[in-house]
Amino acid sequence: MRKFKPKKNLLREFIFKSGMKQSSEQTVKSLLRSIVEPVIENNSDGVVLIRLFDTKGLDGLLKRLDYAKAGVYFYSDIGENIVNVSQEDIWESTEFAIVLAPRYCAALVWDYGISEIKGYSNINFYLNSRRIQDILKIVLDNSRIDFMPDVEPYSLERRENELMCDALHKVVDCLNDAVMENTVNVEAVVNRQDKPILGVEVRKIIHEIRNNLSVIDLHSKIIEKRAEKTNSDAAQKIINASSIVEKSTRIINVLLDELKDTAEFKLEKLNLSDIVEMVLELVAPKIAEKDLNVQIQLNDVNILGDETKVLGVLLNIINNAIYALKENGKLKVSSSENHDGTVSIFVENDGAAIACEVLSKIFDEGFTTKKMDGGSGLGLSISKASMLSMGGNLNLISSDEKMTIFELKFKKAQGGC
Repeated sequence: MRKFKPKKNLLREFIFKSGMKQSSEQTVKSLLRSIVEPVIENNSDGVVLIRLFDTKGLDGLLKRLDYAKAGVYFYSDIGENIVNVSQEDIWESTEFAIVLAPRYCAALVWDYGISEIKGYSNINFYLNSRRIQDILKIVLDNSRIDFMPDVEPYSLERRENELMCDALHKVVDCLNDAVMENTVNVEAVVNRQDKPILGVEVRKIIHEIRNNLSVIDLHSKIIEKRAEKTNSDAAQKIINASSIVEKSTRIINVLLDELKDTAEFKLEKLNLSDIVEMVLELVAPKIAEKDLNVQIQLNDVNILGDETKVLGVLLNIINNAIYALKENGKLKVSSSENHDGTVSIFVENDGAAIACEVLSKIFDEGFTTKKMDGGSGLGLSISKASMLSMGGNLNLISSDEKMTIFELKFKKAQGGC
């Protein structure tokens, strides 16, 4: 049996080496998912070592870990059935996740206790890097169980994969810069003399920012999934995933412009199939997580709309549909051309029906049925207003035990538009 020697919190040194990078809570949790999920989804052998305090938003991931082929061990008390394998509590507020699998290793270290910004954590992470060996040694030295026989089959990289790690750090930096800029601009507007008038608008903008940040979080994990492959295609895959991140940050930037009262939306001809494809690409990880049955039946037609507003509305409606669905549920997106020169997009799901007593309130500002999950009651009211501003409309067609159907109605774009 190894003799344990109490040490100071050596894991923080790896955070200091990162230059004290700061990331939002959403980004940290998405990075955590991104390094763990490849092992789960590929049913891979391996070892996962985790120290975690706040499990909000991670219940699905933790449940899937229960059925993972890899061995999973926790260094914190997060539930009745979780055994804490720490020898001593020497890491204070520092948390970590280490994943070891054939030809793949990853480590994420973060600490909310040393950040000066509430809700932000200082982080560092490594992929297929020899530096993970040093982090692993610190963790194993403070374990009540001898994990050496478990980790020995998974040899770590002998050379530092600096390009991969640097590229991913830069992506995270860009995302968090956008979040920081949003925060500064919102505070500036709130402090203006006319803030009673602007209060509701600021809340709307914050809601949309959060909506798009959820997309950013999802696709940060895609970047890391692709990066686990070290073949010659890895760089291109990172670029492809980054392009999706850019689409979401572009939406955020437009919303920031609206916050500054300088944005002007522009009606233009948009291809219906292209718009729907972009949105489905953004929510693909959520669809995969619930293994949804997705059906697409679209007309070959162009609509009139502002691309950012259309993407935002459609993203919100489809996100709501996915939220209502259980695993293996049905999500259908279809369209029809109407005799009045309009085009309708129908978003259908066979999840839980909207209660009769709230049907008349769903477009009211501030009304939500997702209070337990942090719903603000702004999504549908914002979407309705956006559709009306483009000369269209958003309606709930029906909701019962069989199907819930929303209709987005747009003006049809003519050939020369």
